[in-house]
Amino acid sequence: VHAGEVVLYLDLALPTAPEARSIYRAVGDGRRFTIDPLDPVVTDARAPSAIIAGDLVYLYFEQAGEIRVASATDGIAFAAPVTALAGPASAPSAVVVEGEVALYHVRGDAIGLATGAPGERLVDRGVVLPPGDAQVGDPLDPTAAFWNPITQLASPHATLAGPQGPTSAGASIRLWFAGFGQESPPGSKFGQPEPIPPNYSIGFAAAEPGDPSTLAVWPYGPIADRVEVFLSHHDELGPAGVTVGGDRWFLYFVDATHTAPAGALGPFELGRLQVLGSGSR
Repeated sequence: VHAGEVVLYLDLALPTAPEARSIYRAVGDGRRFTIDPLDPVVTDARAPSAIIAGDLVYLYFEQAGEIRVASATDGIAFAAPVTALAGPASAPSAVVVEGEVALYHVRGDAIGLATGAPGERLVDRGVVLPPGDAQVGDPLDPTAAFWNPITQLASPHATLAGPQGPTSAGASIRLWFAGFGQESPPGSKFGQPEPIPPNYSIGFAAAEPGDPSTLAVWPYGPIADRVEVFLSHHDELGPAGVTVGGDRWFLYFVDATHTAPAGALGPFELGRLQVLGSGSR
């Protein structure tokens, strides 16, 4: 949120060329947005994550199999990017903690962490959240909270927030992510067990600002999972949590569907950008 407006950076592509993605800037009130400017701010890139440090906007993104960063004074005219983290790495999400960048990203099937100065090459801190650490529930206990197994984590999004702002007492790093798994034990169809097809749902974890590598995972399964009918679940990809004042939050995600037996890598049919809200109105 900047100057009373919600600013999103999105990677977009034409349906005829889904792999030719570029990054655009969108501005709005949190529910309705306008692409501004109409041209992309970074071409041939995906998975943007923006932070403000000092007088600059730093935009981290995935490009050419690695994570790069570019800076701008206005959030639009970005300088030439430099390598922030060598690949293979994808889906970066950066947060500023006491002047340093903590950058969560995807490596393989897990979420990793890299740290360092804004705009500089970062130090790889390794994996901080493997799929097994996000799992909850006992497949033999139908009454337990459940998200098990999880085979792939994707698209982390981190932000620093507290009761009175990001620098207040009690502030924490809040991390949303997509996880590919099953959200409940098998159902029953004509008296026979029927497993729920695995799909992507949204999970949550948190860390102390001084220790971004130690994540405490929400212990009750996914925080967002949409059931279409009985065993059929939609996929939720690319979560992004944004605080919009007080205790109000918007959680953005991309609606997606897959055709069984699609695995964690798809193929997926992407839908619209959607938003959930929480807190007082």
